[in-house]
Amino acid sequence: EDPKFAMAFAKLAQTYSRLGNDAKAQQASRTAVDLSSTLPEQDRYLIEANHGRIMHETDKAIAAYENLTKVSPGDIDAQLALAGLYEDAARFDDARKRLDKVLAADPKYVDALYARGRVEIKDGKSDAALDFLNTGLSLAIKLDNKQEKGNILNALGIAYRSLGKTDDALSSLQQALEIRKSIGDERGTELTLGNIAGIQDELGNSKAALRSEEHTSELQS
Repeated sequence: EDPKFAMAFAKLAQTYSRLGNDAKAQQASRTAVDLSSTLPEQDRYLIEANHGRIMHETDKAIAAYENLTKVSPGDIDAQLALAGLYEDAARFDDARKRLDKVLAADPKYVDALYARGRVEIKDGKSDAALDFLNTGLSLAIKLDNKQEKGNILNALGIAYRSLGKTDDALSSLQQALEIRKSIGDERGTELTLGNIAGIQDELGNSKAALRSEEHTSELQS
């Protein structure tokens, strides 16, 4: 109905990107950028930021999100997206600052709690991740959000593993695996099976590790 609807092309690009179709995502995102010149500043920055992410141009995406959060400091979704880019760039202190702003505005934002715990794990501070992840897990259970439960349990497994708490790690990962299988999250299932195989291999349980790796291979085929 509106072939010049720039934001619709940007959202279409995001959808293709989540489906793993980079070619169509990039094509739709370029169209969005071409149509965005007359849009309000806030919308233009959002489209530019989305384009940077889809084109894997992290620095450009960060710059666009920085501009967006300056003109719309209360946009917690933009703050969360910017935190994710900083996390990917291993700029963990910058990621923390953005996530703390999100959690100050909404302490029950499950995605932000999960991201905050994830940043601590990547920064080698798994003990600091536990409070964020356990709080997020409680909220995800209350909301019956299975996707978030699976994500957080997988992250808890990684944190416990790095802290040498093998039993807790395997318990969390097995729960994550069951949830991810139940909702058809193939990529998540694959990642969790890989984490389980790594622990089993460390424990000297090579047969169990091999079975997990075989299941992972089946998902990839």
